[in-house]
Amino acid sequence: MGLSHPPPRNPPGVAAGSLRSFARLAAGLAWTLLLVPELVAWVVPCRDRRTRLRRAARITHRWARGVVRASGVRVRVRGPKPPPGALLAANHVTYGDIPVLASIVPTLFLAKREIADWPFIGWIMRRTEHPVTSRLSGRDLIGSIGEVRERLDADVAVCIFLEGTTTAGDRVLKFNAPLVQPAIAAGAPVVPVALRWHSANPKISVRDDIAYWRDDAFAPHIRRFFGLAGIRADVTFCAPVRTAGRTRREIATDARAAIAGTLGLENSPLLPEYEARPRHATADGATGTPAPAPRRSTGT
Repeated sequence: MGLSHPPPRNPPGVAAGSLRSFARLAAGLAWTLLLVPELVAWVVPCRDRRTRLRRAARITHRWARGVVRASGVRVRVRGPKPPPGALLAANHVTYGDIPVLASIVPTLFLAKREIADWPFIGWIMRRTEHPVTSRLSGRDLIGSIGEVRERLDADVAVCIFLEGTTTAGDRVLKFNAPLVQPAIAAGAPVVPVALRWHSANPKISVRDDIAYWRDDAFAPHIRRFFGLAGIRADVTFCAPVRTAGRTRREIATDARAAIAGTLGLENSPLLPEYEARPRHATADGATGTPAPAPRRSTGT
């Protein structure tokens, strides 16, 4: 039998948290709907491609600021903000990473292709010009690299979660080196971004209540997340990684090392927790299945 995770738990103050969650989610949805006419009138009709991409990043920035304000999450920023057209290489803990980062810098995100098919969210994502990918090899990778480079060339920052999934915030996984190719091709800086989440309430756990990394269903998790109080996200922009004359692997390794060093996770495993754990032997001596994989990220 494979390893199992405990069922999702209700954080302290369930009743108050439910009311707070409803109010915050309603505020975030209302803000999103208010921006739809601006998106349709200001971004979608723009025929100049570079201008359209810049407007898409700016409206994403406005949306993110409103959503972060509605969520009650406090954001603390360290380090100089990256310049326009930088590739942001960030670690990934939860879907909340996306509005937090975009609230600081006008940014587009490399997202999973299937999200583009989600009702409403997918429509907005396509209209706001976020690049997408479904695989890290073959034609899809080439297409994704081209999409990201186009945005970097337009002086639009693009964030890529190079781990390719989320974690409990206790490790920084191995970075997918091919996805730094757009920065090399565009001559753009690669800026490592270290994300760390905190709770003022010791009974609220980053691992169990904030991180979206196991087999939680999205809807129950986001309801719990928006009901939490005293949550803070620390965002550290590290010094850009030198790219000239270097390989993708060298750049990705240095970006990961900068983030891991900032978070004090230099010796963290390179594999997700479920892969790093030993498998259990079954009665017939065969190898049992590992624990359920972390929930797939909202970005790559």
